[in-house]
Amino acid sequence: MVAKFIEALFEGRSPIIHGDGNQTRDFTFVDDAVEATIAAARSDRALGEVFNVGTGVETRVNELVATLIKVTGANVEATHSDRRDIDNIRRRVVNIEKTRRALRWVPEVTLEKGLRRTVEWQRERTPSGA
Repeated sequence: MVAKFIEALFEGRSPIIHGDGNQTRDFTFVDDAVEATIAAARSDRALGEVFNVGTGVETRVNELVATLIKVTGANVEATHSDRRDIDNIRRRVVNIEKTRRALRWVPEVTLEKGLRRTVEWQRERTPSGA
């Protein structure tokens, strides 16, 4: 979803949000997910256990897009389309308390910081250098 929104913004198109945009997700930056995985691989406390990895923070899709518009400097507004059948879960956020306690791990990258880094990474790989 994030990559598609960024691509649209780079091209000057309005990102399309399916549904009203008030559905929430737990957006986790890849470096945080990698660090949690490494922490689990190194910890004896992780043997035979299952851990949730995320931020523990719900973010509305509308908020995500607004932050991306700000970060990219795009001069567009999001548009909304009909909700898709695959979008039937309204709220998605993980409880990371077990991960915090057992692995002594917490995410370090905020949503905005992660989006800034993602935009820069994608910008470097876009042929036009948007």
